[in-house]
Amino acid sequence: MWRAAWHHRCFRRPGNAAIFAHLPDSLGHSGQKGVDLDALADMLLGLSQLAADCPQISELDLNPVMASHEGCWCVDARMVLAQA
Repeated sequence: MWRAAWHHRCFRRPGNAAIFAHLPDSLGHSGQKGVDLDALADMLLGLSQLAADCPQISELDLNPVMASHEGCWCVDARMVLAQA
């Protein structure tokens, strides 16, 4: 999904503040706390800004991206730059 989203530049417009506006406040289930959607949106917006600022990035793989009620973080990342 991310590769397709990156390729089609779905996230290349910084400032999409309503990324998760359509989701419920908490995605928790069975008594568990929900994901911190603000932290996840911040990560997506940061990636969007990175893509806008650095057009030489041809691929970016974040795997896995973890999210909990405590925040959002990336365990591993791989970036490929376009050859000049």
